[in-house]
Amino acid sequence: MTVPATGLFVAPCSREAALVAVRCWHYSRTLPSGRCLYWGIWFDGVFIGVVVVSRGSCQHIGTALHLRQDQVAEVTRIALTPDHVPPVSQVLAVVVRLLKKANPGLVALVSYADSREHHDGRGVYGGAGWIYLGPTHKEATLWLHGKEVHARTVSSKFKTRSLRWLQANVDPNATRIINPVKHKWALGLTPVMRERLAVMAQSNPTRDGGVASAHAGRNAGCLLPSVAGSTREETGAIPDPVAPFVHEAAHV
Repeated sequence: MTVPATGLFVAPCSREAALVAVRCWHYSRTLPSGRCLYWGIWFDGVFIGVVVVSRGSCQHIGTALHLRQDQVAEVTRIALTPDHVPPVSQVLAVVVRLLKKANPGLVALVSYADSREHHDGRGVYGGAGWIYLGPTHKEATLWLHGKEVHARTVSSKFKTRSLRWLQANVDPNATRIINPVKHKWALGLTPVMRERLAVMAQSNPTRDGGVASAHAGRNAGCLLPSVAGSTREETGAIPDPVAPFVHEAAHV
């Protein structure tokens, strides 16, 4: 794959490159579990980050939108350098265009802005034409062995999320963390879905003390690996029944 020397360029990248990007430039420092699509972002020939799209952590991601699971995906990470030039909304728009072309069965995308990071999504998703669907319920995570772990992950591994049991059998210092709400945004990829979302739209969230951009994170001065094109398996394409992943790129 040849990366143009000028302008914005978006193309599939390897999981390894995506991992370095989120460790350097995303507050979570981690990639979502499961199979994902990793869209590398370049500007003027320099790798500046990644957008990760997956099925999301919710097993019923399509239910609230009255869609089948194979018709919707989640933008789970946007990790860009703090000094990136192209707006996040422009980067996201190019990724969406490529995603639609590669996966014609996709009807909608969702994403969640984390209020813990002072991010409500208005500048990123609102600026790109996404529809605000309101706040989520507060979720609890668990602190195990010095790491924050999602409660669903704990339940899947230990068959329980009982704090007393976890303290007795896994980590005596286990604690439960009650997180603030996240803000849910969605984008319709068909005229019918856009009409459906327009009916579901809620008033945009109120800004409280400022909102950080979606590339919130800390530049750790990481050395970036090679981000040459990779195979379908390496890129972790979204599995069928979504249409086969196509290696395409966009130069803006």
